[in-house]
Amino acid sequence: MGRPVLYPEGRAQMNVIVPKNVKRGFEKIARQRTRSVSQVITIILRSYLQEHGELPEREEVKA
Repeated sequence: MGRPVLYPEGRAQMNVIVPKNVKRGFEKIARQRTRSVSQVITIILRSYLQEHGELPEREEVKA
């Protein structure tokens, strides 16, 4: 299971499951910047939204 990710307001959480190499990348960046993984993801999403205005539609994975 994924670990809970807190939103900036700290009021909601969401379980996130990502490939191990992506998770390790987030953890490495967080250590380098002395931040939590949640903070790193929030920064990435905020930057993307500022640049593009909205998140892309989620693609459904076919089993």
